[in-house]
Amino acid sequence: MLVVKSDSAWTYETFNRDMPASRYGRFESIVSLWKSKCVADALPKWRSFEFEDFIGWYGHLSVGDIASDNGDVRFRLWGTALVKLFGCDLTGKCMSDAEPGFFEPYDFEHITEIVTNGAIMISSGPMYWQDRVHMTVHTIKLPLADNGRDIDKILWAVLHSSKEGCDNNGSFQ
Repeated sequence: MLVVKSDSAWTYETFNRDMPASRYGRFESIVSLWKSKCVADALPKWRSFEFEDFIGWYGHLSVGDIASDNGDVRFRLWGTALVKLFGCDLTGKCMSDAEPGFFEPYDFEHITEIVTNGAIMISSGPMYWQDRVHMTVHTIKLPLADNGRDIDKILWAVLHSSKEGCDNNGSFQ
């Protein structure tokens, strides 16, 4: 792990791409898939993935095109489980179009770091903007590059858990 940043409620972690997938806990399978699409040191292309690759992750994914230099992303895909979890569909919309509080300034900085460094990033924290602090969201962001080096998209996988011990798909303890 390179960096851990935290505010009072959220944690943002930055990881080297060469860290073994087994170290990503609940995200091991999606990181393994992502790594399987990397060729040598090149980042994977979005078009390298097939729908069937994401069994077990359907609905929990989003894909965003880098929309600007300030860390904004336009979502080409916003999974159905995310619509249910967050109560909104951001397909075709930018992060900056979301309701106030949905994305914080550091979320945009986080995207800029991914684009600049090509790192894998994980963020976790409560859904305080919807007064659901009993729910914790866990998000991994994986860089994608059509030419293998210049990041132009980000693959997001999102899971959640609650203080009552329930989770979104039974995938973590």
